[in-house]
Order: sequence, then structure tokens, then C-alpha cells
Amino acid sequence: MIQCPRCSAVCPDESNYCEECGAALRQPASSVVTEYVDKSVSNDSADLLCCPNCGIKVEAGTEFCPHCGIAPSYPDNFRIADWPDLVALCNRGLRHPKNEDAVIVKRIDSRSFLALSDGVSHSQRPELAAHRATSAAVAAFMESPDRSPKDLLRAGVSRAQAAVAEIAVDPNLFEDPPCATLTLALVSPDEIAVAWLGDSRAYFLTAECAHQLTRDHSILIRLANAAHVTESEALLLPGSHALTRAVGGGVAPEEPEVTIYPVTEPGLLLLCSDGLWNYAPESPALYDLVRSHTPIPPPDSGSLLPLAEALVQYACAQGGADNISVALTTIVPTKRISEN
Repeated sequence: MIQCPRCSAVCPDESNYCEECGAALRQPASSVVTEYVDKSVSNDSADLLCCPNCGIKVEAGTEFCPHCGIAPSYPDNFRIADWPDLVALCNRGLRHPKNEDAVIVKRIDSRSFLALSDGVSHSQRPELAAHRATSAAVAAFMESPDRSPKDLLRAGVSRAQAAVAEIAVDPNLFEDPPCATLTLALVSPDEIAVAWLGDSRAYFLTAECAHQLTRDHSILIRLANAAHVTESEALLLPGSHALTRAVGGGVAPEEPEVTIYPVTEPGLLLLCSDGLWNYAPESPALYDLVRSHTPIPPPDSGSLLPLAEALVQYACAQGGADNISVALTTIVPTKRISEN
């Protein structure tokens, strides 16, 4: 048996990749995939399925193929609601052929960690890039949750970059190497620390307005400024979503942008992919959208899952052109808690 160096899971001797986290256990005989099998091959058992990349049989529910490292299947829709005030939802949308987003939320004591990634569709294996990026980032948090916010977030991004760089690239495909956006948030009662590469956004919504904590690493803002139009109008221009920074893509790892936002009043943190904010690109519009479904800050009792579902439903009602991912958590500063 082989122990995974990343997550310490015990894997069979013949495995090239960890079945739990997808980390490379050894260099396979050929790390470059040059031939693809017929994906319609029938399973020998209801408990087995064929890896869509290398064709070997794997057990249903296996997250990563032990032979080639790809995820045999990603659900079109999934949710995380282990805590009522910390939830995540991911949806394929209506027009995208597959779900290339990934989102994870975790909590240890008073700290919450949110990770959201959007695979770049014109790159190879974008769904795997997104899942590898979020899984690796969350692993950094789980291993050392008490590190300083900036150190922890930078470690999370670094782990994500390494995980995406390990994905095998097919040189015969006219697509970029695996690439994805990544937005991470480390939340405590008195501050929000955010690190990001790409255009998946983070907002902090208070009783009065929505504060966008991230700045898109794309040419959207440049187009809006150059054409003297709003972001909504700039989204209609060609190339508005072209990224200037991301995780992967065959380039050297880039430094994430990091910001620390002090929390002085109760509010709601929202991370989302462009599958949602495309339909409410300006902060006031997004604020009105959220306020139409829940008070801000949300009530102390009750789950945030209905709000997440309402946001996904809104994006679908507007056309659902892309995958839609949201992560939500409420924040009540320590001063407010002591006063109560």
C-alpha cells in the first residue's frame, strides 16, 4: 500500500494517483494522454464505471481515477450545508455542457474557509483544474487553520497552483493547459481575508450596501473604462471575460491579490462565479438581488441554503448561460456579540 503525501490516504500499490485527493503518487509510465477510449463502454457492474479519460474500471463514487488522476464524474449540481450559516451550492446552469465549477466550505472553531473555482472552458480538463484547486487550498487550511490569514491564503493558492500544474496535458489538443480562477476567503468574527486569481468574486453585504472585495483579473474593467460604459454594457463587448491572471494555464505561478477587510457590523459574505454575477455585475444590482430574498444581515436562525438556491434560480431564469457557484456565510463581529 502507498500513503498519499498530500492527504495521507492509503492507496493500492498499483495506483498512480490518490483516489481521495487526486495527488500524484508516482510518475506514471506516460503522464501525457495521447489516446482516448470510447466513453460509451458499458460497465460490468452497477458498482463500477469507466474513467472517461483512460477507460479503466473504477468504483462508483471514486473521486479521482487511481490510474490517470482525472475525476470519473462530477455532478451537475451539488450542495454543502453542514452548517446553517455556512453553505455552498454549485449548478451546471442551462446551456453549459458540463459543470466546470468547484466550491468547498469548511469551519474549524471560529474560523471559516471558503474556496471557489471556475475552470476555463477553452483549457484542457477545466473541471479537474477547478476541483484540484479548491481541494488543495482547503487542505492547506485543514492542516494549519491557526496560521496568519495572509500566510494561510498564500499557502492555499500555492498548493492549488501546484495541484493544477500536476494535471497531465495532451499536446495533440488545440487547447490551453488546465486553467481556472480561484477565490479564497478566510473568515473570523472580526475580519475577512480574501485571496484571488481571476474573476470569481467576493462581496460583503451589510444593511446598507454590497462591498466588492475583489477586483477582476480580466479585461472587463479596461473595456468599460475605455468605452466609457457600465460593466453590464462592457460584458456585451468581445473578449470581456478574457483573464489576465489565473491558476494554471501553463504559465509560471502568479502571486495572488490579497486583501484584509475589517468587519465592524454584521453582514453576509458571498463568493460567486461569473455564472451569477454576469446577471448583476454592479454591486448595487447584486445587493438588490440578495435583499429581495433575505434581510441583511440574515436572521440568526435558519439556513442560508434557501438564499443560495434562490440566487442559482435567478441566474437560470436569466438564461443560465454558464455554471453557477455560490458560497455564503454570515458574520457577526465580536463587539456585536459582547453587546448582546
